[in-house]
Amino acid sequence: MEIRNVFKISAITTALVIAGCGGDININEGDEVVVTPTTPTTPTTPTTPTTPDVDTPFSLGLATDASSEFSTITDKPVYRLDDDLVLTQDMTLTNDAHWIIKGRTAVGNDNADSTVLTIEEGTTVIGEDGDDFLVVRRGSQIEASGSSSAPIVMTSIQDVTGEETSIGQWGGVAAEGDAGLYGGADAEDNSGTLEYVVVKHAGKALASGDELNGISFAGIGSETTVNHIQVHQNLDDGIEFFGGTVSVSNVVLTDIGDDSLDWSFGWTGSATNVYIQQSADGGDNAIEADNNEDNPSWLPLTKPTVSNVTIVSADGTNGVRLRNGTAGVLSNVVVTGSTLAANCLRVNGDESIANAESGELAITNSVVACETPANNFGSDDIGGESTQAWFEGQTGNSVLTPSELLFEDNGYFPTSASPLANSGNYIGAFDPAGEDWTTGWTVGVNGGFPIDIQTAF
Repeated sequence: MEIRNVFKISAITTALVIAGCGGDININEGDEVVVTPTTPTTPTTPTTPTTPDVDTPFSLGLATDASSEFSTITDKPVYRLDDDLVLTQDMTLTNDAHWIIKGRTAVGNDNADSTVLTIEEGTTVIGEDGDDFLVVRRGSQIEASGSSSAPIVMTSIQDVTGEETSIGQWGGVAAEGDAGLYGGADAEDNSGTLEYVVVKHAGKALASGDELNGISFAGIGSETTVNHIQVHQNLDDGIEFFGGTVSVSNVVLTDIGDDSLDWSFGWTGSATNVYIQQSADGGDNAIEADNNEDNPSWLPLTKPTVSNVTIVSADGTNGVRLRNGTAGVLSNVVVTGSTLAANCLRVNGDESIANAESGELAITNSVVACETPANNFGSDDIGGESTQAWFEGQTGNSVLTPSELLFEDNGYFPTSASPLANSGNYIGAFDPAGEDWTTGWTVGVNGGFPIDIQTAF
């Protein structure tokens, strides 16, 4: 099987993993891909489910009542799913209970036992330790539709019981670790829906170089719906795309322990309205973009469309790093950083530089604004000129200082006088003339909902 055929697929993975159909690709040891020779506002208290006879893991005998173990949780019963459960019939996680996943919880088998897992708005899904993660296998779907007033929250037991929270307290929605194969030939695959979903405190390190992302999109197809998602305080990357054609919008990535937004292996979807708030505690690149780390010229070429991004870098972190053969069309991006922030924009590697020279990799209508001017750009030459000259030679780009961005006191939303307003074609994730779309459903962002899930829902 040629590599150009195996990334047209579907899958969401890591703390949450969704996998698409066909293809047979496995992810091990971080980003290494192995092709396996097989056959191809204020939150409100939710109401009781409208369909009381809906099948749940508890009603089907696949979960036990663990409420007596958690005396501080008094608002709803707590049900713990069976260890390493494989769901082989459609069922629902309802918002009248807290649901603990245990071990590797899989929706369906690999291209077998096609199953739909529905998660109601306002539902809390809990992991107790680093081996607990959710994976949606190829041929199955997840339908997780929260709302701005009642998002779906996937988090650690410490968060729910009011104990101290940190990164890496549970697995997440995963494609690494023991997530299984992904791949297929259907570019329009539909792996389901993620809307108003928050993943927090996930990402355990399984081994050196093999750590769980917050959400992994492994070969997901374009008919999958993903919008209004947040990953907060994840040990490894926030979200990562391994190939596929899925598009995402209204994405919030906060206090991530490695890279916030990562893509590779032929992803050709889009990301629109992305806010990244980096962490100085282990954070690396706000955007880390690759084609293939070991074979930068491999096809299909990674070439997403990425627009309206706001990156607030932290001390010692990088903004945008484009490397290892990635292409892509980036527009309306603003990157800013403190005095101790590292490069705001870097283009690394012969193949990525060649893409920049040919126009396969382009950035337009964007602003770079690191506090230390010397840190605005990396040192690589593009077309015989500096990275800064390449950037400034493209349409609508400019280099400013952080103070010239004229953000509001929250440090990310532009005022009406900001140069990011740009006559209606605004730069960054937020329209100065519009509302802050993060309000009411996110955590760790100004206006976010309370971390105390028990009282929030």
